[in-house]
Amino acid sequence: MSQLAPVYALYASHMEEKGPGLPRDHWLRFPPLPPEFQAHETRLAALIESTFGFTRLPNDVLFTPVPDLVPQTATFGLGKAQLIDCLFTPYRW
Repeated sequence: MSQLAPVYALYASHMEEKGPGLPRDHWLRFPPLPPEFQAHETRLAALIESTFGFTRLPNDVLFTPVPDLVPQTATFGLGKAQLIDCLFTPYRW
């Protein structure tokens, strides 16, 4: 949920430890989520909307370029920011 506007975004992240010294298997996905996450997605969306009255932002809005801004919490240069970087924390994991 954003602290700047009454909007929210949902995503799923997954990390699997494969053992000591082995690389981790990890991914981050935005809707449509994998089938095993869709029931959770529906339930979370309903809870956020009924509790806070926030509106869910679709992916095309979340990933809109914001070319003239570099969020203070970001580690990328001018022209690389997207609306999601401006409205939400960079800690999507």
